[in-house]
Parts: sequence; C-alpha cells; structure tokens
Amino acid sequence: MDKRIYVWIIVLFIFNLGLGLELSPIELNITIHSEMNTTINLSISKINDSVLLFNYSKAPWITGPEIIETNSSNVTVELTLFIPSNISPGIYNESILIQELINQTNTTTNTTNTSIIDEDLFEIYMVTDLDMDNYSYFEDCNDNNSSINPGMIEQFFNGIDDDCNPDTLDNPEIRIILDKDSYKLGEEVKINISAPDNTIINISIARPYQGDIYQVDIEEALNGSGIITYDHTYWHGSYMITTIANYSIPNSSVILTSIKYFNVTNSLTVTISGDTSIKEGESTTLRANPSGGIGNYTYKWILHDNSTRTEREINLSFTSPGTYKEKVIVNDSYGNSAEREVEIRVKAIYELRVIVRDNSTDQLLDNAIVEIDDKKSNTTNGLATFTLAEGDYDLIVSKPGYSPFIDTDVSIDKDTTIEVYLNPIDKDAPILEISQPEEGERVTNNFTIRFSAIDTGKITCSIYIGDNSSQWLSKVKEYFMDSGEQSFTTTLDEGSYKLRIECMDTSGNIATRETTFIVTRDEFREINVNNLFNEIEDSLAELEGLDQDSRRAAELLGIKEKLRLAQKQLEFINRDINELYTETRYTEEERAKKRESILENMRRLMTETIISVRAIDAYRFVKYEKEEDLSILGEAYKESITTTASKQDISDRFIEYTSRIIPSSEVIVAELEYINGSKKKVTIIHREIKLNVSGRPKIYEYIPKEIASSDKNIGLISDLEIVNPDPLLAFSVEDNDSVQYTYYIDRPLSSEEAKKIILGVMSNKPLPRNTITGFSFIHVRIDWQKSIILSIIVSIAVLALLYIILGIFGMVPFLSNNATKKIRRLANEALDMLDEKEYDKAIMLYNEARMLYESSTLSTRAATYLLLYNLLRKINSYYMDSLIEEIEATKMSGRANALLLEKLRVAFNALTDKEKEVYLPRVKQYLG
Repeated sequence: MDKRIYVWIIVLFIFNLGLGLELSPIELNITIHSEMNTTINLSISKINDSVLLFNYSKAPWITGPEIIETNSSNVTVELTLFIPSNISPGIYNESILIQELINQTNTTTNTTNTSIIDEDLFEIYMVTDLDMDNYSYFEDCNDNNSSINPGMIEQFFNGIDDDCNPDTLDNPEIRIILDKDSYKLGEEVKINISAPDNTIINISIARPYQGDIYQVDIEEALNGSGIITYDHTYWHGSYMITTIANYSIPNSSVILTSIKYFNVTNSLTVTISGDTSIKEGESTTLRANPSGGIGNYTYKWILHDNSTRTEREINLSFTSPGTYKEKVIVNDSYGNSAEREVEIRVKAIYELRVIVRDNSTDQLLDNAIVEIDDKKSNTTNGLATFTLAEGDYDLIVSKPGYSPFIDTDVSIDKDTTIEVYLNPIDKDAPILEISQPEEGERVTNNFTIRFSAIDTGKITCSIYIGDNSSQWLSKVKEYFMDSGEQSFTTTLDEGSYKLRIECMDTSGNIATRETTFIVTRDEFREINVNNLFNEIEDSLAELEGLDQDSRRAAELLGIKEKLRLAQKQLEFINRDINELYTETRYTEEERAKKRESILENMRRLMTETIISVRAIDAYRFVKYEKEEDLSILGEAYKESITTTASKQDISDRFIEYTSRIIPSSEVIVAELEYINGSKKKVTIIHREIKLNVSGRPKIYEYIPKEIASSDKNIGLISDLEIVNPDPLLAFSVEDNDSVQYTYYIDRPLSSEEAKKIILGVMSNKPLPRNTITGFSFIHVRIDWQKSIILSIIVSIAVLALLYIILGIFGMVPFLSNNATKKIRRLANEALDMLDEKEYDKAIMLYNEARMLYESSTLSTRAATYLLLYNLLRKINSYYMDSLIEEIEATKMSGRANALLLEKLRVAFNALTDKEKEVYLPRVKQYLG
C-alpha cells in the first residue's frame, strides 16, 4: 500500500466469569504507525498461580503466545498485528479468547477453576486521518499538517494552499469588468468588481479633466465582489477606474491595485435647418438643432464676414450673389462641443426676353403664350419678359394655329434673349400616288405594292388590303417616312382585292388612294403545315414577352387557347392532305371535293387565327347611365322582345335596376395580326359588374350605329347573345353578386366613343310602383355636390332672366352678338380638338374663350356659360386620362414619378363628385 494505515486498537473490557475471581480490566489505546503490521504490548493482571490460555480471532490478523504460565500477577503479552494489503479502511470486530486456569487446593480434592474472558474483546478501526483534523486522507491535501485542510480559510501570499482549493489563489486578483468599452454622454456605466470574499476594496472613478489629467469624481468601498453604477458620464473622453486592496502578511504587507479605462464619446451633434438656396436680395433664417448633449446649450455662430452671433436662430440677408459659408458651434453644460457648417447659395437675378416669330413669314407674333416653369405671359409686339434667378427652366411657347415650341433645358446665368419660331399648322394633305398594282391588274401570289408620298415633313403611311366585295380592310403595313417612294412584297390567296393607302402628315392632314386587283394562284400546292405549325409555336413563345396591356388583350381574346386549337386543326389538315395523296379509293370528283374542303379549312384557319396582338391604347372607367340613355335602351329592348309592357314601364325598369349596379369597364384598343398576314385594329371591351338585383336579371348593351353598324362588326368572346342586329347584346346572369364578360368591336374606339355604348339591367321581377329611380333628380343631387349644383342652376337662371330683360329693353341685343359667336366657335373647335386627341390645342382654345368670356357682357356670359362649363369638364376628363396613361407608362418602365402623382392628386380633387366616381377605381391604385 502506498499510504500508511492508522489503526486504533481499543481493548474495551475483560470480565471475570466464575468463582468470583476477576482480572484487572485492560484499557489499551495504541496508535500504530505501521503500514502492514505492528507489535502490541498487552498488560494483564492475573492470579499468581493461574495459567492464561490465548485463542485468537478467525482472521489471522493477531498472533501471539498460545499459553502463558508464570507466577507473576502482572503479565506483559507481546501481540503482533498483521493487516493484509487488500483490506479497505473501515471498522472490523475481531476477538481474542483468554482463559485463566486457577489451581486451588482444599481438604479433599484439587480443583481447577477456569475463568473465561469475553471473546468480544477487540474492535479494530481503520481510518485515513493522520493529522487528526477530522478530514480523511482522501479529503485532506496535506494529512500531515492539521492546519491545512478544506475547512481552513486561505491565507493570501503565504505560498500555502490553506483551504485545499486550487481555485482559491494564494495571490488573488481584483478584476474590473465592463459590458463595453465606449459609452455615450449621459449613459449609465455598470462596473462589475470581481474579488475574493471578505476583501475590502477601495474604488475610485476619475473623469477627464484636462488632457491626460484626471479628477476623482466618486470614491466607494466594497467588501468582496459587487456592482457599482456610475452615471456621471457628462464629459467626453477617457475615464479611469482604480481599485486598491491591502493585505497584511507576516513581516510585510501587500497592496493590490487594478486600473481599467473606459471611453465616453462625444455624442453631441448639431444640424442646421433653413433655406440654403435663395435669390439675390432675399433673406433666410438658419436654426441650430443640437441633440445628444447634457444640460443646457450655448451657441456661437461664426459668419462668413467673421462676425459672431449667440442666438439659436439667426436671420441673414445677402445683397450679392455667391456662395457663403456659415458655421455654428454648440456647447452643453459640461463643455462638450459640436459644430456644423452650411453653405448658402445666393442666386443672381437676370432678365429673360422671349421673342416669338412666325417661322414661315418671320413676323412677330402677338398673344403667343410664353410659359417659363410656373410663370406665364402673353407676347406684346412678339416680346415677353421675365425676371428669373439663375438656374434651369422649362420653356413652352404656344399659339392657336401653330405647333407649340417646348425646350426643357433653358439655362439662365446671365441676361438672356431667346428667339422662338413657331411653325404654322399645315393644312395641306400629302401628294399620294399608287403606281403598282394598277387598277384591275392581275398579279401572281407574290406581288409588289409600290407608291409615292410627298409632303414638307415626315409622313405616316398605312397600307390596307381587303376583299373587294367588302368595305372591311386590314392594315398590312405602316411606314414613318420622308417624302419619296416605298415598296414591299406580300402574298395573298387567289381572289379580288381592294388596296387602300392612307398617308398623314405631322399636322394630321390625310391623303387616301385606292385601287383594285386580282390574285391568281394554286393555293393547295403552297400549303406548308409544318411552317404554319412552327409559326404558331413562335407566336406562343412571344406572348410571354408582351407588354402589360398587350398581354392583357391576349388574355381577354383567349389567343393562347386559340393558337393551341389551331395547331390541332393543322394536324387534322396535314392528315387529310396525306390521305388525299395516298388514298386510291377516291374518285376524281370526290378528290376535288376533298381538296376544296381542305382549302376551305385552311382559309378559315388562316383568316381567323390571331398570331400577334399589340395594344395601342388602354383605359378603364366607371360610367353610370343617364335616364335619357336608358330610355333609348328601353326602346331598343321593346322592339326586340315580345312583351306587353309599355315603353314607360320598360324604361322605368331599366332605370331602377341599372341604378343598383356598379359597372367597371376595361377597354383595350389593339392591333391584331392573323396568320395570313392581314391586320386589323379592334376595341376589346371587358365588363365587370357588381349587382344587387333580384330575380333572374339580364345585362343589355345597346351599341349605337355610329360605333357598330350591325352585329357583323362585333366579335363575341363570352357567352353573349345578339338580341337584335341593330345591334343589341344580352348577357344572362348566373351569379347575382358579380359578372364578367368580353366582346370586341372591329374598329378602334376613343374613350368618349366607348362611353356612348349604353349598358342596362333588366329583371323579370316586377318594378314596385311609386319607386323613385336611381336616376331621379334627387339621386343626382345626392351624388353631386348639392351646393355647387344648386348655385350653378340658380346662377344660370338669374343670368338668363337678366339677359332676357336687358334684351327686351333694348339694352343688349337679344340674339347672340359677335362675342357670343366667337366664344361658341372657340369652344366647339376645342371640343373637336379633344375628339381628335389634340389636348394642347384644346387647352389653348379654351383659354382664349375663357379670356374672352371674362371680358364679355353679362348677356354673353349667360349665353355661353353652360358651353364653357361642359368644355372644362371634358378637358378635365382628358387631362385625367392623359395623366393616368403617363403614370402607367412610367410604372411599366420602372420609373417612379412623384410629380405626376402629385399632379394626379390635385386634378382629382378638382373634379366634381360625379367625376370622382368615374375615376376612383383607376386613381385609387395610385393615390391609395
């Protein structure tokens, strides 16, 4: 064994059993320092003439004499204690049996009396605690020294592990722990002190004073570990934490010192607000805006002229243009400082002179409207003058009868004169001639069309070809060209055709020429199913790359599905062609019929399959029908439907039920190209209607003849029925909540034309009597701004009455005077310009009419008020449409335009309530 075993052997007691004789009790307390065995001297008192017999324990731990016979009463017995190496520490009960044999003589016999000593004599304790400090060998790091054990308190700096704990350092540390190294002004600092228990630590925190000099701010004492909160971070710079602990040891003392630094950044900042771009002679107010400091702020402005100011807000004036630097320095209550500099740009004032001339005659033009950004002036003797600060401006010059001049990059950095030459609007159409094919000429299947167009500027020429027996022509080509000759080759099926060429100059003047020709060819031999199949496959792939409106048009027309169907039809046609050439069972007559049938199917597929769609225009609107329009719809309905109801009853029903719906219209004008190469422009109309009508309602649409002369001009996409070829369409409603349907008209329609189509709802449920319809005067007053409508009606009535009275008394002419005629002429011309989408020209005409109106007599105003009011409403509509189209275009190109959105917001707020209802669905997605 590597360690010593400490054994206590205690002799507890000895009893004398028999004859009343007893041995002296043995008390033995022996400490044995032997690892394996030791010798024990056992003292026993006995009767002089007795004999001691020894019988030892079962385990051979104790050995000694077996018998002791001596006359002495005190016997020392030497015993050997042997402890095996495999015995673990513990308590073991062992025994020694001692018998005392006593010889006693009497008169008759000799008798030997035996005294038996209790055999439970020894208890052996094996314990590992050499230094008797109550900590076993396994707990004690030094069992030879009772002053070193786990129960001791560590004595620092003595080089001894007094508490048997290596984690308790003999030379302890005092640690300062911070959650971070840098803080802001005024931020609280948590200081964690780690130290041995019962260690008195003196702590001081010093703040920055001057440079590297520190000034003690707080001092505290701490017993052992703990947390100190420091919240005096009022100065920026480096702070120092110092801890001191004093330990007394024999013959000396030890002082432990720990130092840690943390930094407080200068979080004081300042910004300067105020206008930094002003004109010469103007003033500006600058304001210092500090933050992050402690306490109150003081201000020091160092201005461009080296003068100083101490206010927070200062006002500066500048008499000369240039760039000026102004600086402010801000200090808080604890000397923390921040500064900011700003540049003031003072712009010089210059004069801009705009001279306007006629480009064809070089004459000065009066009353030309000159706009420079938000300033506007009319020319006098061809001159308009503006006073402007240096900078970049937009210049617009316009005059009725002339094309407007626009320059978006006018730079003003000195007194400037700009001469603008306006071009008179051209009223002469281009000179157009068709040289090939000639009238009635027969051409082969591949032939050339040749024409010439001559004009002073650019020309747009469109080529239309159609069946000679029909007025319907498809556009097959378009050129944007200079004066000269153009030609192109195309392919047509056999038949008679009409060719029309239309050329328009930049002023909108149009020239048209027509001719007829005949195409002869063997169609059947030219059929190439594989090429057509591949062409359709290419068209399907191109659909994915269309712009948003074109893709929507393709979706509404179901082009993708129709192209897939056309491929299936081509497969059948290819099968029939192969069968025609390989099958021998056909007679010549049957073969000819089969051949004609294949050609007919091919012609139908070529003329009906759309392979390309291009959106030209798109707009959405919500339109609520007027009573008079619904009366027209009611008359068309009664003429087409067998009914006993009166016209008034039908009209009332349409008015009532139509007032309970919300119709939303999506209109796309698109150019369609068919697989045979022909093209045509159509107007796709998609309705989405929310209903609140009981019974089994039907939606009816009456299309005026000026839009579609008959049902042949209409293509049905959804399950619409043609009630009357006039035409009158009907759509049966399955779901009373909302419905959608689509159709197209085979020519392009403007927004105003599309709104002429009358939409109404009819239900089989009888109309309740004495019901106020949704289009009564009361309803109109509710939907419109009541006060505005009433004031307009009263004003018109008063003006009209006054006009009549003045006319009766001869104070003004009763009939329209020259001013009235001129205003009406200008207003009507403006309406014509709007119909032709000449928005800028319409605006100029309206402004001219408005100026004349404001300078006219009361009678002239009364006679022209409603005309100008309706013109303005229509201009507003066109302006809203153009703004929305421009916003949609910028949105598609990924460019956000906040200015356009603000213009849209202002324009929308200027509308009447009724007009707002029309534009709300379109405006809502942009203005929220």
